Amino acid sequence: MRKLMLFTIVAASSALAGSWDVAADFNASNNPGASSVFSYGWGATPAAFAAMSVVTQNCFAASPTECLNNGASFPGTSSMEWNGTAGTLTSGTVNVFPGFVTMDPQSSGGTILRFTAPTAGLYSMTGIFKGADSGQSATTGSVYHNGTSLQSVNVNTFLTGPTIGFSNLSLNAGDTIDFIVASNSGCCYLSTALGATITSQSGGSGVPEPGTLLLIPAALPLILRRRRHA
Repeated sequence: MRKLMLFTIVAASSALAGSWDVAADFNASNNPGASSVFSYGWGATPAAFAAMSVVTQNCFAASPTECLNNGASFPGTSSMEWNGTAGTLTSGTVNVFPGFVTMDPQSSGGTILRFTAPTAGLYSMTGIFKGADSGQSATTGSVYHNGTSLQSVNVNTFLTGPTIGFSNLSLNAGDTIDFIVASNSGCCYLSTALGATITSQSGGSGVPEPGTLLLIPAALPLILRRRRHA
């Protein structure tokens, strides 16, 4: 019983760490690894975030895939594409790579991929913005924490782009990290791929189940007794 309780406490503590990948954990109903920490919208700034209103699953005639847009007509369309297959998919000049989410702001102001921290803790992120249109026009990729800019980079070339990242960033539960792609060169050929993984060093993927929490107080006297006898 002692070993079971000790194991439960260790397991509960371990469950508080987490890692989320913008592609592998894309929040789509046809993605087995979907995570509710991600949401998708459009706007020039985090404060202007409006959820994508049009969702098409298994677009590109491939599964699993998902395409989202803001419902506006060209050139005000803001769109996002997720490719859960193993190969690159194309639509005209746009490439949707596995392991990335493709974001196209056109003239909408910006396309936004949002991460919402599930629990408080220290977080880090590594990633890249890279050109996804074979006729690539220049875009700006930005990262924000609760509306405050952390990083801004320029994407100018198809298939390449700058890395992004941060470490030891303290987040409260409900804090947001926004990845925004915006045009700085007109309306067209702006598709930009985002690949990123966010990791929590403490706090993250969830909290222990209520039953687990009830076991912890019961186990503490056993731990203290073992320390006294050590």
